[in-house]
Amino acid sequence: MLTVTGLVRHFQAMHSGSVPVRAVDGVSFTLADGELVGLTGESGCGKSTLARTLLRLVEPTSGTVELDGTQVTALSRSGLRKFRPRMQLISQDPESAFNPRNKIGESVAEPFRVLHGVSLKKAIEMSEDYLSMAGFDMELVERYPFELSGGQIQRAAVARALACRPSLIVADEPTSSLDPSAQAQIAQTFQRINSEHGISLLWISHDLPLLSCVCDRIAVMHAGKIVECGPPGDITIRPVHHATRSPTDIMSATLSDRPPVGVLNEEFYRESQYRAARDSSGTTVRPQNTYSPFTGLQTDDKTRSRHT
Repeated sequence: MLTVTGLVRHFQAMHSGSVPVRAVDGVSFTLADGELVGLTGESGCGKSTLARTLLRLVEPTSGTVELDGTQVTALSRSGLRKFRPRMQLISQDPESAFNPRNKIGESVAEPFRVLHGVSLKKAIEMSEDYLSMAGFDMELVERYPFELSGGQIQRAAVARALACRPSLIVADEPTSSLDPSAQAQIAQTFQRINSEHGISLLWISHDLPLLSCVCDRIAVMHAGKIVECGPPGDITIRPVHHATRSPTDIMSATLSDRPPVGVLNEEFYRESQYRAARDSSGTTVRPQNTYSPFTGLQTDDKTRSRHT
């Protein structure tokens, strides 16, 4: 379980006497084991800085981060190095995270070489299960990063993160540079990993309709603070803060005024409304089968046809 309390990260401006930039300003939230939480907000609100501060890729100004009972913010450099495999980052530009001189199979196998000290051949064999888990085509393991599509290399990044057997994965806009089909595939991969392996996932994205479909909760960030957090239905249909109302109003207008490209946004929005339904106990009703907006699979008693 991840517990963040009063996390702050300020940056001092270059000019003397200027006011520090409050990139992350007193953020507190929890992320349960196996929970998938979305984080959204306008550009420049501090989402990526929060992600890197959580993982101590950027040192916090103040506040605490606790993962599975360990105070991450209190770890020494050597202690953090040992703890690092338990919290992984999937970046927005996965190609920049791969050594262009190494084949994909070698890069994904690297955690096994570093953590277990095995040979490259043995490490590649050990990594095959994680590549399959991420839906990566095994015929591509001998290719270099520049030879893969955006979706393929993103799957390789997911596989490498899984190879460390983490408790927490932070995905920083992993689908922003992908086409709708690849976005759907990555979304399905994250859902499967989350449900089958119980890994906590913080998914950062500007795509509120996408988050509303796949996440258990959505948090909205504005000016370095989390201003709203709740079930997808509350955020997309009954937003409270003005930072949330703007994108949801635009989304609603888009859906009512014209059919979206590929009808994908409409399907996402309908799915978010379906998931927002409440049962008598007040808990969120989730579809019983697999992720459907792109695949056209049945969810409960409703069948959604594939749009082309």
